[in-house]
Amino acid sequence: MKIEESKIVNEFLDKKTTNTNTKKNYRNFLRKYFKILSIVDIDNYFKSGRNYTEDIWTVTRAIIDNAPKTQKTMLACYKKFLERYDVEIKNREWEDIRTRNNLKKARPVTQKATPNNNDMKTILSYGEIKSRTLFVFACSTGLRVDELLSITFDDIDMKNRSIRIKRDI
Repeated sequence: MKIEESKIVNEFLDKKTTNTNTKKNYRNFLRKYFKILSIVDIDNYFKSGRNYTEDIWTVTRAIIDNAPKTQKTMLACYKKFLERYDVEIKNREWEDIRTRNNLKKARPVTQKATPNNNDMKTILSYGEIKSRTLFVFACSTGLRVDELLSITFDDIDMKNRSIRIKRDI
């Protein structure tokens, strides 16, 4: 069964959030969860009488190479999903998982560096004219990718040289 067809996953996502990006991320996290556990019949997962604590540990071991913040978000999703269907895992188990995976103060793993002229030239040497234009526009405005991609011609004021960004993005 595809995760998009799962009644329990769709019900969870509909009740959890209206945000499209959150739904997309949670769906991907749950897809990974069921894939790691080799669960094919997703809708019967809670009828199978599995050891859910052991399932969480199995998944935790499988995602240990992800960035700490990603792990923390994934585990929060799994916890909420299990709780939605009345599966309670003891707090000490969640603490042990967070401690084992070093998730106490999880932060994104990034290397911040301001690109220099050579870096910019290298990046701009790839892609076609549209992608290079989008890259230069993003760098010069500081807009995020989803903000850039949501801009329409109506949002651009050529006379005043300004762009209107929709608040809901």
